[in-house]
Amino acid sequence: MNLKQLLGFFTILIGLGFIIFLDHENDRLDAAKERIANAKREMHKQESSLFSLNPIGAKITADLEAGPKRKIADAEKRIAHYDVELICLQAAGITVVAVGVIIMHVFHRTPRKKKRKKRKKRGPSIKKEIKL
Repeated sequence: MNLKQLLGFFTILIGLGFIIFLDHENDRLDAAKERIANAKREMHKQESSLFSLNPIGAKITADLEAGPKRKIADAEKRIAHYDVELICLQAAGITVVAVGVIIMHVFHRTPRKKKRKKRKKRGPSIKKEIKL
């Protein structure tokens, strides 16, 4: 392998490492989305509790739930932001792998065939001359 092929090989390895890391981060993002969905379900259960049947209880419940609702909304915004970033970074990782493959392909060195040496034509052999 020449230096340019090694560059292509390491580019492929960096791109694959990038993709694997982003897959791990995507799993963490999915877990965070699941936690937010669970928190929303709990909030919905609390909204339909006994206190929400009368107007005063509904007001108290709404005041108590304002903070957690705000935190859930902020978390959803951050997750949406990170989700877009992860998609862009995964595309960048795939691009890095593709560039590495192209570098490897362009600078691929095919084995050279050995050239046969041409025999020089010699004059008449000495043996033939002696016989004459």
